[in-house]
Amino acid sequence: MFKFSILMMAVLLLVPILWVSVTYADPTKPSQNMTKEQALTQIRQHTLSAIIVTDSGRKAVIDGKVFLEAQHKEGLTVTHIGQKKVKIKFLHNGEWVQDELTLTDTSFVTQSGTDK
Repeated sequence: MFKFSILMMAVLLLVPILWVSVTYADPTKPSQNMTKEQALTQIRQHTLSAIIVTDSGRKAVIDGKVFLEAQHKEGLTVTHIGQKKVKIKFLHNGEWVQDELTLTDTSFVTQSGTDK
């Protein structure tokens, strides 16, 4: 009878713990039911504030730092700089994530040098 009581107590204590771990998903990971765009919105962490056009090419200002195309720094790689969009990739939870940053109405494209 004593062994049965200990076993019953163990079951009663473990069932709620197992239920909680199965019921609640990890809030730091995207839900399996989300679209790729919804999941990307949750982890989006970089801001494009300007694209600078010079005689030597384009530069992108991302998170206050200036990047050249194909440049990698601080865990972020700029793969392409377009007229109003910049393609990047960065590590998130150990996986490479690709994203496209777009200039908003409050950001700007500036031209310097003697480009005509």
